[in-house]
Amino acid sequence: MSRHLRLFAIITVCFLGHTSTNTPVGAGNINDETPRWLSRDEAARTLIVFCGLLDKHHAHAAVSEYDARSALADVRLPAEGVRLSDIILLKKQLLAPIGDGHADVQLDTRQARAAERGIPGRERVEFLPFLVKMIGERPGDPLIAIRTDRASFIDDDHPILEAIDGVPIERWIDIVATSIPAGSPAFVRSRACRELRSLWQWREQLNLPERRSVTVTLASPGGESRVTRTLRTRSGMPSRGDWPRTATRILDGNIAYLRLATMRASEEELAELRVWMDRFRETRGLIIDVRGNGGGHRHILHLLGEYLVDPAHGPVIYTAVRPRFVDSDGPILSPHMARRMAHRHLYPATHPRWSPAQREAIARFFENFRPVLDPPAEFFAPWHFAMIEPGQDDAYYYDNPIVILIDANCFSATDVFIHAMSLLPNVVLMGQPSAGSSGAPMTWPTPIPGVSLRLSSILSYRADGTRFDDARSQEPDIRIDPLPTYFIGRSDVVLDEAVRTILAADR
Repeated sequence: MSRHLRLFAIITVCFLGHTSTNTPVGAGNINDETPRWLSRDEAARTLIVFCGLLDKHHAHAAVSEYDARSALADVRLPAEGVRLSDIILLKKQLLAPIGDGHADVQLDTRQARAAERGIPGRERVEFLPFLVKMIGERPGDPLIAIRTDRASFIDDDHPILEAIDGVPIERWIDIVATSIPAGSPAFVRSRACRELRSLWQWREQLNLPERRSVTVTLASPGGESRVTRTLRTRSGMPSRGDWPRTATRILDGNIAYLRLATMRASEEELAELRVWMDRFRETRGLIIDVRGNGGGHRHILHLLGEYLVDPAHGPVIYTAVRPRFVDSDGPILSPHMARRMAHRHLYPATHPRWSPAQREAIARFFENFRPVLDPPAEFFAPWHFAMIEPGQDDAYYYDNPIVILIDANCFSATDVFIHAMSLLPNVVLMGQPSAGSSGAPMTWPTPIPGVSLRLSSILSYRADGTRFDDARSQEPDIRIDPLPTYFIGRSDVVLDEAVRTILAADR
């Protein structure tokens, strides 16, 4: 059995029936509130609907060799029923092998989140009282334990986290990773560090007792010494926050620094970005810092493209996409899906918005485009394309050196942004491999009130024909791992090297 499908001891033999319904579980006796406990029949029904949603709506499942129904062939639900938390974790483990970085089981209400933790008076409330950060994406690379306010390490002389409750930290990461989509190593490890905050859930998987404290083993950077600390657990999940906490500005040496903490931007923020690009016009080089940026929209990419794409080379097509017929039977996309694609600047080759020059660019691109997988027309609409182009009117071409700072938290629209930037001739990617993924996810209700299923609706491809969801990162041109002190604001060797790179290129 795959490491991504480590099913619970309480669920062991086949149960699936032949009917499905979206009737809320517990309807009639719990006022349609999220149940903390599901009867055997209710749990079976929600798992049947879960598989049906994958069949009907999931772009990745349509082309995956993995079949969730087959994975459930050896599952039986106990007669006394199943806890909500077990069903949710089981669904996440069933999703994981498909490799869709956006796929998830979501708790949409406060009541649903409370129900997952247990019954009143017995809620499992042990959360880590610190944040876990990774130096690298490989197993065995150091993990760092820092205070939730990022003011310091748990122990200033011993920042490296080696064990929790006496269990080696890599064992914890392996357990958490069973519920994480099988994406790039950077994605899996960074998400595991994030999800580890729910200490109660992973203690249970490791058969460790509940308690309101946690014991950690910490080591010095060189491993010369170790200490053990016992800390009180939190009753709520600590916030990760944005990192690094910096601001757009002009650095010493007349180097532009553009900080993008998110790809979500209002009209006012996009207008402010144009003001900054005007200020950057006479700078020696541009650093764009997208570390920690978990994605959003593509509007920032297209705005910056107006300044960064060489007019002599015309438009740059950075992605090709096949949308799934998720809310229609084809052969054309529903108006709703067409609007969702347009919001991502994605249009088919025949769309009237394209000019003759743009159509010619698409034709040239498609002549050399070799997708690793061309999905079946039965389930997917024709290819859609997105391109960045030189600006008109008040835009200018910024032809000085550009360095993009990236890390394992660069996900979804940010990963698309990084890939698009990598296609430009004067751009250097610096830092660590990105998370990957691009999916235009949609959310679907389940029979459990307050619980929904998030699934990608497109297959998204890089310009070289590989998929964004293919367990691959966008690799940096210059790899630099941060020092532990980066995570508490005391160093930034990646930014320092970016400044040196621009200064050297400008000589």
